[in-house]
Amino acid sequence: GITLRPVPRPTPPDPVALSHFVNARLHELQGHRDQAITSLRAAIAIDTKSATLYGALARNLAALERYAEAALPANKSLQRNANDLQVRWIYYESLLKGLGDTTLALEQLESIARRDPEPIKALDRMLKIHDARNDSTSVLRTLDRISALPGLEEGGKLIAAQNYQIRGENSKAEQLIQNVLNRNPARGDAWVKLANLQVVRGDT
Repeated sequence: GITLRPVPRPTPPDPVALSHFVNARLHELQGHRDQAITSLRAAIAIDTKSATLYGALARNLAALERYAEAALPANKSLQRNANDLQVRWIYYESLLKGLGDTTLALEQLESIARRDPEPIKALDRMLKIHDARNDSTSVLRTLDRISALPGLEEGGKLIAAQNYQIRGENSKAEQLIQNVLNRNPARGDAWVKLANLQVVRGDT
């Protein structure tokens, strides 16, 4: 009852493309980014299916702040390996700083937040973009996601509380501060923030 099927073997890399990639890596380690880029482009001309080559090209272009150029190879790398968070961060930076496309940049941050076990950095960047766009609804939604993170530290909770307070969501701010004080009653700055909120709602 056992069916024996041949196991497909991975296609070995083209030796010339591999040689260009090795040269590029050496140039990169020596800080010669332009030469690394030249070698990587030569490798890609031979092997157009390698996520590694496209990702390395995007990384070197971004290191030289040539973000507009880095966007295309970063995108091609992600089409072949969607779970590479390092390349996805490069693509985000390229979209934001190179192409000025905040909508696509937000999509990349959302994708990072879903894949990264510690999404606080991506959510914080999302918060800043929404704030710059004066999108209050998205700001509050992102704050809700940040404050619900199970590993959020005390400092992060107090920053989230401050952001809630700025936007008039005092009850959510007070809830976060109370959460901090329940765990650490010796936190003096949290008591001050709590007192300020109590004064705002008239409970002198």
